[in-house]
Parts: sequence; structure tokens; C-alpha cells
Amino acid sequence: MEPATGATGRSILSSLPNERDDPLEPTGEKHVCPPSGEAVDRFVSKWDRPRRGLFVCVSTVADNRRNKDNVRETVCLHADVDFQNLDCDEPTIRAALETLPTPPSIVIRSGNGLHLYWLLREVVETQRIRDRLEAALRQLAAVCGGDPAVAEVSRLMRLPGTHNTKKGDWREVVIERLDADLRYELEDLEDWLDEQRPVLTRAAPALKCTTEERTKVQAIHFRNKPTTTLGLPLPRSGGQIPP
Repeated sequence: MEPATGATGRSILSSLPNERDDPLEPTGEKHVCPPSGEAVDRFVSKWDRPRRGLFVCVSTVADNRRNKDNVRETVCLHADVDFQNLDCDEPTIRAALETLPTPPSIVIRSGNGLHLYWLLREVVETQRIRDRLEAALRQLAAVCGGDPAVAEVSRLMRLPGTHNTKKGDWREVVIERLDADLRYELEDLEDWLDEQRPVLTRAAPALKCTTEERTKVQAIHFRNKPTTTLGLPLPRSGGQIPP
């Protein structure tokens, strides 16, 4: 990702296992900061492999640590649209995003969805307005049907040219659109988001419960069913029990 004019912080690339507790991939997070050309090539060659992913931080950092308190500059707003979390198919999702009157500067096919970036015209000092930035990111996620967990200033997003290997796949992360000249003032993006209605809505997450909780629910459900004297459930129609 091309930084906004005047960025002085460091970019950081990271490699993470797809599953935190994967016994076949015990190596945790690895990173390179700041990434030079040769260092990037070596890093990608080593870590672009099954069971892992390669990512770039959306903001610059003060040193080689990546966390919200260590972020120095924000160069874009971002959103992560995951196809599986929406109730419509991919063509419908793409058509909805094309209706945005303020289009993203960069669109990246992440393997299972789209990563969208709105480049800023000038560097923003993150810590000075961090709450304001994250409020705008949450609005952006709501507008695009994006993942709200991504609405934070130290987020990692997939590195183009590498591969998404989740669920055993090997899907290339591809830049679909790049307009480095399409840049926005932060205030203009905020004004747009205040007025913009959502063009996509995330599907409601499925409720999860433990085996013990599921067993209790089933027991209550069975106990409350009308039964015959033998303890067998009556038919829903209320008719005769078949012989």
C-alpha cells in the first residue's frame, strides 16, 4: 500500500498461523520492520506457505512493535468485506459496493472477500485522534457490511501477491483496483459516512452453545412435549398414534 505524503513511521509486515493453536504450525507471529525490497522478498518466500497468512499493518508504527498504542500514523481508512458473512452472492455484493458515491482507492481480492482502502490525502497523527479514526472505521464497516472487528488502527490486512490458505485453500491475494491519485480528506470521509446508508448488511451470527447447554435445551424441549402414557411424544396433528 502506498503511504500518504509525509509518512515518517515504519511499515510492518507480519506472518501469522491460520489457527493460533495449530500443532502443525507452532511458530507464532513473525514480522519484518521496516521492510526493504530484499527483506520483503526473503520474508514472503519463507512464510507464504500453507497454514499461514501474510499481512501488512494499515498504519505506520513507531518501532517494530504492532499495537494500538504504538501506531504512529494513519494513511487510509479500511474495511474488510467477507463474502460468507453476507446474505447475498458475490455479484450482488460487488454491485452494491459500486453504488458508493465515495469509492475506495484500492480494492483487493483477499481470497474470501474484498479489502477496501480509502487513501488519505495527508498523513494523520493516529494517537491524537485515535477515537475519532476508529469511530469512522466502525461507520465504514456498517456501510459496507464489513467486519466490525477490523475497525481499529493497528489492524493487519492481507498482503497482495501472497496467498490465503484458510481451510486448505491456496488463493492468491490480488489487487483488483489501484488509484493512487484518488485520495480524500478525513473530514470529507466523515461527512460522507454521516449521511451514507448501508449498502450491505452482515448476516446475523449463528448462536453458539456448549454440548452441556445443548443437552439441557433438548431435555427441556422433550420434557415440555405432550406425551402418551408410555412417554412417547404425541403427533403434532394431535391425531391418533399410528399402530
